[in-house]
Amino acid sequence: MAILGGVVADLTAAFPFQSGFNASSSLGLIRARNIGPFIADITISERHRDEMVITKHPIEIGSVINDHAYKNPITVVLTVGFSNSNSQAQGDSNYVQTVYNNFLTLQQNAQPFSVTTGKRTLNNMLIQYINELTNEQTENALILEMLCMQLILVNTSTASVQPAATNSSSANQSDPAVNASPVQQGTQQISPANNINNPALFRATGVPQ
Repeated sequence: MAILGGVVADLTAAFPFQSGFNASSSLGLIRARNIGPFIADITISERHRDEMVITKHPIEIGSVINDHAYKNPITVVLTVGFSNSNSQAQGDSNYVQTVYNNFLTLQQNAQPFSVTTGKRTLNNMLIQYINELTNEQTENALILEMLCMQLILVNTSTASVQPAATNSSSANQSDPAVNASPVQQGTQQISPANNINNPALFRATGVPQ
């Protein structure tokens, strides 16, 4: 953990309010964490965001307020670390590359998962983005910043409305002449209309009709 410890020390120096948490620290006083099926070697920071969208338009007194406000999906930004020298690597020099690919696959699969942080457990989460930076300090370590967003899932139902009578006949329609079902009338013959507007045509053309 020497390399990873150096990285965490640098981050802690830059952000004094942040520190590293892992399964072996503080004699079990640290809450166990997970990102889907994965457990980070070390957790550097967790930043939760709960946001409510509220209308800017005036609301009439007595109105139902939740018609004018709704909650955005919960998000959490996680900064976690992995190291080839950690016990989870089991001596695998490609451990951090494998971990990185596993998180990319988790993101691409778009299958909701749970996230357990030091403060809460969030279900139905997906990864919106993954940031990774490799430099001379992290060649054999992996520091990931991930934004996880919660899906808002709802139940829907279909209502079936039956007509007032037992059958759907024209008697059930408000205006049977308009709303009744079509009725076949057979083949209709069309014939020209004679002697229509004869006086008007005569005056217009001077030709008797």
